[in-house]
Amino acid sequence: MGILKEINCQSLLKMFDRQPGLVLWIKDKHGVYEHANQEFLRHYFLKYEDVVGCTDFDLSPVYIAEAFLEDDAQVLQGEEIYNRLELINFKDQRVDWFMTTKLPLRNILGEIIATIGMTRRVDDIAEPEKPEGPILEVMDYIKDNFHQSVSVKEMAGICCLSLSAFERKFKKHFKMTPTEYVMKFRVNQVCRALIYTQKPISEIALENGFCDHSYLTRKFKKIMGISPKDFRKKN
Repeated sequence: MGILKEINCQSLLKMFDRQPGLVLWIKDKHGVYEHANQEFLRHYFLKYEDVVGCTDFDLSPVYIAEAFLEDDAQVLQGEEIYNRLELINFKDQRVDWFMTTKLPLRNILGEIIATIGMTRRVDDIAEPEKPEGPILEVMDYIKDNFHQSVSVKEMAGICCLSLSAFERKFKKHFKMTPTEYVMKFRVNQVCRALIYTQKPISEIALENGFCDHSYLTRKFKKIMGISPKDFRKKN
C-alpha cells in the first residue's frame, strides 16, 4: 500500500486515455470538471481546456445536467454507484444508453474532495457484462416508439412483470417513472431538431410524439425552463 502514496495520479489517468470506448472524468465538490479523458473530449467535440473549469450545465441539456448533479450530491455523501444504465446525449447528435460507475475521491485524511466517473456505451460492453435482456429490449422499445404512443403496459410485458412491479423497478433504477422518462427522451430529441434542423416547431412536435405545438411548448418549458422558440434562438 505504501507505494500507492508515491504514485503520480497523472500517470494513472494517462492509462485511461488509451482505453477505447471508456469515457472518464473527475469533478470537484462543486461539480466543476478537473479532468476528462480523450474519449470524453471526442464525444463532446471539445478540447481539454474547453472542459476543465466547466460544469454539466455548460455541456448538456438542463434536465440531464440536473440528473448528473443529483448523482454527484449522493456520491459526495459517500455513496458508490456501480454499472447503472442511463441515457446520455453527446454533441454528435447521438442519444444512447450507457453503463456508468461513479465513486467518491478522498484525500489522505479520508475526506471526500471530488468525484470520479466512467461510462461505456452498452453496445460496446462485452456480452457477459451487459444488463439483462429484458431491460435492453425496453430501451430499444423506447428508442423505436418515442415518436408515437408508448405503452408502459407493453414495457412491463417485455420484462414479464406486472404494471405496478415494473413501474417500481423502473423508478428505482432510473429515478423517474417510465412516462417521465419517455417525455424527457422526446424533449431531448426535440432539442436536437431545434438546433440541427430548420423545421417549423409544429412539425418537430408531431415528429416527436407531441400532439401539437402548444402541448410541446408546455412540456418543453417545464423540463428545460425555456420555450422551444427561445431555446432555438439561444443555441
